[in-house]
Amino acid sequence: MARLLKALEGIQNAFNSARFDGKQVSLADLIVLAGSAGVEKAAKNAGHEITVPFTRDAWMPHRIRPTSRPLPCSNPSRTAFALPQREYTVSAEALLVDKAQLLTLTAPEMTVLVGGMRVLKTNFGGAQHGVFTQRPEALTNDFFVNLLDMATEWSRSRKTRMSLKAAIAKTGALKWTGTRVDLVFGSTPNSAPWLKSTEVPTLGRSSSTTLSRPGIR
Repeated sequence: MARLLKALEGIQNAFNSARFDGKQVSLADLIVLAGSAGVEKAAKNAGHEITVPFTRDAWMPHRIRPTSRPLPCSNPSRTAFALPQREYTVSAEALLVDKAQLLTLTAPEMTVLVGGMRVLKTNFGGAQHGVFTQRPEALTNDFFVNLLDMATEWSRSRKTRMSLKAAIAKTGALKWTGTRVDLVFGSTPNSAPWLKSTEVPTLGRSSSTTLSRPGIR
């Protein structure tokens, strides 16, 4: 994160110092633009050309009171979207729902955000849990297709209480590793409507063939 911010600050300084018409770019806008460019590149890697709309000053940085202290909620190790690296007194899936409601996300929005972040390899510390794809950094719905694949069998990992492993049912060969956060999707009938939002033809294979996972051994 520090390296990314340093690069964006360099772009900001170069742009602002070269302008003599009063037009300046904020670091907040550059962060949003960088994220938009990343999504467009990931979609292109999947074979699709898209344009992510951008609105200047959408985050209204002039209304945010600056502080030198990092906010606890900004720590990537504490959000289930990026896979927390330690155990808490509440479950990881509860952390996920808590963060989603703080972001005012609907259940389908939470679902596609997690699936998108996993295939784009945005996990904290570069963890491979939940990266259920052979095409990382391409914006696909592979996370859901492979999560719901009935040819795999999930079981608890002996390494940590948080991690799980998926093996090919017929051979027992290890295929994926994941967490409780990943397996919450499709684990109950209530989550089936969330998965409907992943059935986007332009993102690749449909995940509508199966909408539930067998229990974890």
